[in-house]
Amino acid sequence: MANITIGTGATLLETAATERQTQEQMTLSMLQFLQAKERDATANPNGRNYLRSDHSDDNTILTFSCSIPVNYSIESGSGALRIIANEYLTGITFSNGSGGTMQATTAAQSLIESIARQEAIENTGSQNPLSADYIDWSIRKTENQYIFEASGRLPTTALLTPDGSALQISAVSYLV
Repeated sequence: MANITIGTGATLLETAATERQTQEQMTLSMLQFLQAKERDATANPNGRNYLRSDHSDDNTILTFSCSIPVNYSIESGSGALRIIANEYLTGITFSNGSGGTMQATTAAQSLIESIARQEAIENTGSQNPLSADYIDWSIRKTENQYIFEASGRLPTTALLTPDGSALQISAVSYLV
């Protein structure tokens, strides 16, 4: 499994934190977090729907796509590529915490970082023994903005919570 370190005080630090400490689970958790916020009229008063996902109980695969407006530039001096999400949700509290793997400071940026990181790990043969190609992303330029577009599929498990009141979907690790 491609382990990550959850930062101290991270928003997504839950009681099942060990499940959240894989790259695959971080991507799934960020998708779930942002989709919940997109459905919240207070956090998303303009009704933007930049994320889509579908989970199949038959084959336990979650498919997703996203199209998030971004600022895309090259830093002068260092020449580093910068992809910064235009935050589209309001009044939400999000943090990756301190001292962890993820460095993004907003939820949308954290999803972009997680997707890009997961694809980079997929492209590292020693960390992808199945040669899985589940994640793809690109930057597309429209007439007046850049769009981070991603699509993918994540193998999952789905279990009822102990009290049987909800279905909990977790990512299956395929990266090492």
